[in-house]
Formats: sequence, C-alpha cells, structure tokens
Amino acid sequence: LFIPTPMKPMTDIVTDFADFKRSLRLTYLMQNRPQPFIHPFRQKSTYIPPKTRNDKLEQYLENTEQSLQINTNTPLPSSSNFTPLERRALNQLRTNHDIIINKADKGSKIVIINKTQYITEGENHLNDLTTYTRLESDPTPELSGRITAYIKELFNSGYIDQTELKYMTPQNPVRTHFLYFLRKIHKTPNQIRPIVSGINGPTCKISAFLDHFFKPQLTKIPSYLKDTKQLTQLLSSLHIEQPDNTILVTMDINAMYPSIPQDEGIKTLIEHDDLLPFPKMTTTRLLNFILRENYFSFNNKFYQQTKGVAMGTP
Repeated sequence: LFIPTPMKPMTDIVTDFADFKRSLRLTYLMQNRPQPFIHPFRQKSTYIPPKTRNDKLEQYLENTEQSLQINTNTPLPSSSNFTPLERRALNQLRTNHDIIINKADKGSKIVIINKTQYITEGENHLNDLTTYTRLESDPTPELSGRITAYIKELFNSGYIDQTELKYMTPQNPVRTHFLYFLRKIHKTPNQIRPIVSGINGPTCKISAFLDHFFKPQLTKIPSYLKDTKQLTQLLSSLHIEQPDNTILVTMDINAMYPSIPQDEGIKTLIEHDDLLPFPKMTTTRLLNFILRENYFSFNNKFYQQTKGVAMGTP
C-alpha cells in the first residue's frame, strides 16, 4: 500500500487541537456524573466547556496550544515520498477533465477511464426503460417541499419531537441526488455498478430515521450474516457427516437492488406493527418517498428509478 505524504498546514493542526481540547474538558467535567440520555437524532453539540479546576490538565493544554500557535503559518515538516516528476504527474491527472478517476467496485484498486466512455456507458445503462424514466426537469425542490410539509404534520400530530423534526426536515437549498458508477474490474468482461449518492438529499434523513428502527431486526433473521469473518467462523464450526460427498455452493444475484419489488419490499417492512415507529399508513408514506420518488441526475440530465431499490440509499 502506497500513501502519499501531504504537506498539512499548521492551521489545520490548531483546529484539530481545539476539538481535542474540548473533548478533554468535557470528559473531565462529566467523569463523575450520571450518563445522560442522548437523543439518537440529536445534532452535534457546539458547546464549548469552560476551563476546569484541574491545574495539570489546563497547564498541558495551555503549553501545547502556545507551541502550536508559534508556527501557525509554517507547514508541517514532512519528507515527501513523491519525486518531483511523480508529483507533477499526479497534479496533471487531478486537473485532467477528460478522464474520470474512481475506486474499483471491489478491493483497493484505482480505475482511470476516459470521460466520454464513462458517460456513454452510463447513458446506455439508463436507457433501460423498464428501470429508469427520463425527466424533463429536476423534481427535487418540489419533493423536498412536500417532505418538509409532511414532517411538520407528523410533529403537529405528536408522532415526532422537536429534535426529530429538525433532523428529518430536508436542508435548504436541497441537494439533488446524483448517479455514479464503479467498475467491476474483478469480472470479465468488466461491468459497472450504479450507485445513487443521496447524501444530504431530500429523503436522506427520513431514510436514516427508518433505518434506525428497522436495522436491529435484521440480525434476528436466521440467514443473516454480518461479514466474511462471521461466515468463516460458522463454516469452521460446521460439522459435516460425510465431507467427501459434500459440495460447497455459492450464488450471486444479478442486479440485486433493482430486482427488489417496491410493493413487496414495503409490504415486508410494515407487516410487523411492533417494529414500526409510526402507524402503517404513515410509515408507508415515508417509504414511498424513499423508494418511489428516487430522482437523480447524471450528465446534467434527470431521471427516476421506477423499478427496484437504488444502491446507495442511506
């Protein structure tokens, strides 16, 4: 693994130290107090604690801060592991608008692809009219307005509190979801995996909110596997009566996320009343926002996924 060593300005170090100082003081102030209730959807606190009564702690913080401020405008000493020629090449790649640089779908490899080819492959994928519909304009602002109004209804009806209202309300201005592709270089011929980036989009927070309630139930499914490590442990503990007559079989689902029926997916999620944060009708409406109104952009064009679930949904 090769990691370039960047030249980090001392101003960044000073900022990091301010967070470190805040954390130390909070830890000291709260050490003998009962653990307070922490709302799962709270926003990160910006409270700055005062100086503590611990002289050693405060002296350490003061000395460290002074030593950092002396060299605020001085870059962090670092011996680059790039030659000048390699660094110039890296800068040329970074500023080349004719290529797309991204990680591979699996592993830690990097993929560099011609931008025209990347766009052509993406638009060919979106030409699947059974899964995607081309839109004339971006419906995201209008969707954000409807979600905001509905979240306020939930608050006024007593279903959510002030913290949850603030958490689930889309930000303004809202960010349109966008589609990108990762190349499956581990497969022959190479394929692409479509991913919709929904971070800070209109449905991002309601998706995370529902996930908070649904996710713990996933571990109770008999076929649930957390990761490769758990699979290895299960196989190691498996007792096979006739190993010579046993064949280990694996399966791969082609286009798994787009193959999940939206109606059946919603029906499965809401069939257990005791797991739902809201009544079935309310939960269903939130799920419809997430699954049925999945709008995104690609190459300055707008689309809606009408079949299955978008990979990348929070």
